[in-house]
Amino acid sequence: MHRLEFKYGINYRGYVGHEGNYPVVTIRLASEHGTADVPTIIDTGTELTIVSAQYALALGLDLQSGRRKTFSPTRGAGLLTWGHKLRVRIFDEVFENEIFFSEEAISRCLLGRDILAKTQLGLREYHGQLFLFENSYSSS
Repeated sequence: MHRLEFKYGINYRGYVGHEGNYPVVTIRLASEHGTADVPTIIDTGTELTIVSAQYALALGLDLQSGRRKTFSPTRGAGLLTWGHKLRVRIFDEVFENEIFFSEEAISRCLLGRDILAKTQLGLREYHGQLFLFENSYSSS
């Protein structure tokens, strides 16, 4: 039998403008000029974390001074973004990460594998529960 214990657990909730419940985690982004709380959907298919440009403005960032990167979605035109190194807080865990801000409006902010690689993630989809930051693992 395997057993995982996690530091944080939450129930899924709705994402503004979308029907149904999603594994949403609010992250706090911080720059030298401000902070912004960003609701993000966990997306294991997204390489890097992508959020709307409105949050760059709230953080006092010059959007286009960041690292330019174009993402190629499965359909449609490429998505132009600008990456900025920021402090990221999820619950009580704080670390630095490059966050990409979309120049055009996007319908949902995505928490990608870049941040997920710094955490341990557990999902109980049927129960609508999300667990982050593994405390321990045992196998018997």
